[in-house]
Amino acid sequence: MLFMMYKLCTAAIVLLSCSVSGLYNDYASQSWPPSAAEALVDLSDGRLDLAIKPLVKRPARNGYLANHTELLLRSLAPDVKVAANSSQLLRMATLQYSLLQQREHPQYSLYPQVLNTREVVRSVKFGEAVDEDPINDPSLKPIRTPSALCQQSNREWPDLVIVVQSCLDCTATRQHARDTFMKPSLWSEFVVKFVFVIAIPSSKLKVNDPKEFMRLFPEVAAESDNNNDLLIGGPFEDTLVQTWAHILSFRWLSIFCQEHVPVYLFLNPEFSVTPSNMITFLRGIPRNLQLILNAGLRPSTFQVPRHGEGKIDPEEIPWSRYPEHYDDSAFFVGAELLTEASITMAFTKPHRNSAAYLGFIWAKLDYPSLHLPEVICKSGNWSDVYAASVSRTVDLDRYMDWSNGFFFNP
Repeated sequence: MLFMMYKLCTAAIVLLSCSVSGLYNDYASQSWPPSAAEALVDLSDGRLDLAIKPLVKRPARNGYLANHTELLLRSLAPDVKVAANSSQLLRMATLQYSLLQQREHPQYSLYPQVLNTREVVRSVKFGEAVDEDPINDPSLKPIRTPSALCQQSNREWPDLVIVVQSCLDCTATRQHARDTFMKPSLWSEFVVKFVFVIAIPSSKLKVNDPKEFMRLFPEVAAESDNNNDLLIGGPFEDTLVQTWAHILSFRWLSIFCQEHVPVYLFLNPEFSVTPSNMITFLRGIPRNLQLILNAGLRPSTFQVPRHGEGKIDPEEIPWSRYPEHYDDSAFFVGAELLTEASITMAFTKPHRNSAAYLGFIWAKLDYPSLHLPEVICKSGNWSDVYAASVSRTVDLDRYMDWSNGFFFNP
């Protein structure tokens, strides 16, 4: 009898232990960033999944706030006619436009998914349940990852991580970067780490399978093994590759680097960095301001293209202008904003213009971006390149002695 009671008690303890462990793992994986990266491992294949997977109240109230907003706008603008068969976004934007006093400043928060974004971000960060399922949170399993990106170096954490957008066929460009501005000797007393992000289009890879990737792209796989600086994901819809490259890198960095690295520089592969100028620029910004830095170079226009190649249908983007944003040449994002953006991306419909997509993210979070033409240079003029921290590679190669990091005389 006593033996049977002992077995029952033992079974109960084991069951309770498993239940508590399960609850912990659920919480760890449904807050963002998770308390441990291991919580994101898919046990079916042992791979990391960067999907947010937030807790959602059941039954979910999907579309509730968008529908409520449309009804409110209809009640405020009863005389405005909207086509019933148009997209909900176009209907809401049309109604709202008629109500705005400053029509050049529309409410980009209407861009799907309509939510109280700050409240959602706060809930997800603390593992609390949200009302709606995210519309952009599919499984996101990297194919290759840089294992030592944000580890301590001589007991020091990185001061900066530079993320370079790349492609499968860009091997020579990556090696040129390693041989020039990425040389450790050029970054004295400043800890910087580098990673190349490759988003593979579905036209080149059909399945998210590391073995299939190695079979199709053995040279890139070998490069990843040798340099340990590639973050590779896919396959992604061809028109959204650059957008998913941002989502992939933001998610990865928010898990493995956010607690220790204050700021990140995202770099177009056609641009390079002047190490001495970059060190001076960042050392002039207090760490608490680096954490919320959101800056880049404004594009030549914010107009939404309606004609020609790459035109955007009003059903998709009803506004004539995109929200303010920086272009993809180079931009800085502080660690605090990086985490909030990585969450917001799960609740924001992807858009083919990756720079404008980030504009929608910052608009939803109500974070303005700074314009840094003195720091990021597109001019080929020697004096401009000499003063800048980021310049076109073709210009820096002409003016810079990469053996020591000094400029040649003009």
